[in-house]
Amino acid sequence: MGETDGTESNRNRLDSGFKKVMSNRYLLARVLQPLVSEFEGMTEEQVRACLPVDEDNSDLVQLNTELPTPDDSSIRMDMHVELTVPVNGESIKIDLNIEGQSRLDPRYGFEQRAVYYAATLIHAQKPVHFSNDDYGKLRKVYSIWFILTPRRDQRNSIFSTRLANSPIGPYNASAREPDFDYLQFVTVNIGGGDDYPGTDLGLINTLFGKNVPPGERVRRIGEVYNIREAYELSEGVNELSRTLEEDFILAQKEEALEEALESGIHVTRENAETMVKDAKIESYFYVARKMFASGSVLDDIVKYIPEEFREEILARLNGSSF
Repeated sequence: MGETDGTESNRNRLDSGFKKVMSNRYLLARVLQPLVSEFEGMTEEQVRACLPVDEDNSDLVQLNTELPTPDDSSIRMDMHVELTVPVNGESIKIDLNIEGQSRLDPRYGFEQRAVYYAATLIHAQKPVHFSNDDYGKLRKVYSIWFILTPRRDQRNSIFSTRLANSPIGPYNASAREPDFDYLQFVTVNIGGGDDYPGTDLGLINTLFGKNVPPGERVRRIGEVYNIREAYELSEGVNELSRTLEEDFILAQKEEALEEALESGIHVTRENAETMVKDAKIESYFYVARKMFASGSVLDDIVKYIPEEFREEILARLNGSSF
């Protein structure tokens, strides 16, 4: 099914906001620290030194985010960066792919897409990083996926998957295990914006979780998680917040419909539309109320609320006690 112009606009806004936020070197170092095995035991400053930045040590430098595929098309990644990590007195290079995935495609699991992206990154290393049969220069590839609207039973979870050895029968003896540690996948399933406060996952939830006003996201990032230059995240966070709320609403709608069908309730088109509208109003009202309670003026709150819901939500705000 093709996307409408509105959906396409939402996707573009989400992609743009995600890239702006994750390109902040201070934030990225903190987010990656618990997710990349090679960063274990490092300080945040040491992790930041592994990131590629320009000569002014300010902007993150990315590798090509569009790679050709054998069928003459291409894959387009959100982020593709080169890490330089000290290991046993030497520096190794790691190719890192980062993706923000909101609406999961029902035709396939994101896992298959992640594997294809990572395999393409492996394939693309020749002849860029090595040539002929010099496979000893092959780099490890990480593919880290932030699932922004996971199913309810997957929320607030992080998984790491890598190639591992498994002896077959009694035939391992004392042989040295082969090292196939060249592919690693990390899946971060986002929870609510207030979940796991003060933790690594809490920071990620603050960035991408639902029901957190844009200004509050930036405040927490700076004051609670002590991320330097948090104010620079404002533009990206603003782009993200509106789109995330809309995607959360769609996810809630799908779950509500599934639960209704599983319980034997007859769902008509009218019922479905009512469920969608109610979910949208509740979600926007929740955020608007938090913005109002934190000192935002009505003019700013109105800009955040879609026009079709403004009258009802403003009426509810005027009738609320804080």
